[in-house]
Amino acid sequence: MKIITVVVALLAAVAAGGFAWQRAQALEATQAELASANSQLQKSQTELQAITAEVAALRKEFAEQKMASERLRAELASAQSFLDAEKAIGARLRDELVKAKERLAMMSRPRAVQAAPAPVARPIQVQPTVIRAIPSGSAIGAGVPAR
Repeated sequence: MKIITVVVALLAAVAAGGFAWQRAQALEATQAELASANSQLQKSQTELQAITAEVAALRKEFAEQKMASERLRAELASAQSFLDAEKAIGARLRDELVKAKERLAMMSRPRAVQAAPAPVARPIQVQPTVIRAIPSGSAIGAGVPAR
């Protein structure tokens, strides 16, 4: 009976040792997987930081481009209003020129034809056009007054 007890105790010890060895192997495998996961996490965090920095730089560049675009739009609107004012002045000057030619033609006719009362010449008052120019950091797109 002592032998059976010793054999059972020996079998129990071997089983306990096998179980402990198995647990140790599982623990080592889990630790290896954890180390691998940690290194992948660190790599991902490093990549995320690089991407975050790149996004910040792109946002800054976008904001600068947006401001430049808005400035150019304002300059374009200013130049457009200047050109419109110049066209209006040109049209008025053409009308004045036509009227002046008509008056000269009337004056060059013989006196008998001029017996009809001549129209009273009134000076045309040209109202100055206000041109608002937006200050620009460069000469690109700056309007130049007509000569």
